[in-house]
Amino acid sequence: MSLRPSATNPGRTYKWYQGTPVFEFGHGLHYTTFNVQWQQTPPTQYDIASLISDASSNSPLDLATFDTFDIIIQNTGEVTSDYVALLFVNSTAGPAPLPNKQLVSYTRLHQLAGGSNSSASLSVTLGSIARADTEGNMWIFNGSYQLNVDTGPALLTHQFDLVGQSVQITHWPQNVTSNSAV
Repeated sequence: MSLRPSATNPGRTYKWYQGTPVFEFGHGLHYTTFNVQWQQTPPTQYDIASLISDASSNSPLDLATFDTFDIIIQNTGEVTSDYVALLFVNSTAGPAPLPNKQLVSYTRLHQLAGGSNSSASLSVTLGSIARADTEGNMWIFNGSYQLNVDTGPALLTHQFDLVGQSVQITHWPQNVTSNSAV
C-alpha cells in the first residue's frame, strides 16, 4: 500500500491524505487559548548554496541546521496549561505528488500560567525541509515554502523562498544490475 495519493488511494498519514480528517495530526485539547508570534520575523529568502556551504563538514548534510525559529507564546486564557508548538512546512517545490504539510520541529512548554508569556526555539534541519525523489535520494528544492505553527487554522504563518540550484543532500543506496555470468 502506497502512502502517497493516487487514482485509487486517498493517501495515508497526515502528509498525504486527501480527505477531511476527523482530527488533524497534532490535534490536542486545551482548556485555554493561546496567541503565538515570531520573536523576530524570519527571512523571506534563503540561498541554497549558502545553506550547503555553511553546513559543518563533520556531520551528515541532512542534519545541518537550516534555521532556528524563535516564537513567543502567550496563554490568553485563565487556566494554566502546557503548550506544544508544532512547526509544519508545505511547499509547491519539487516533483508531484506534493505532501500536504510536513512536521519539521516541535517543542513543549510546561505549565504556562494564564496571562503569561514564554518563548520557544524551533530548530529545523536541512533534512527536515528536503524531499525524496523516486529513488529515495533527498533534495533541497528551490521554490516557495510556508511555515505554519500549530494545526488546523495555523496560529502563525510565514512565507519564504529557497533560491538557487536544487541540491541533492543524501544518496540512497541503489540496486546495481550485474551483467556478469554466474
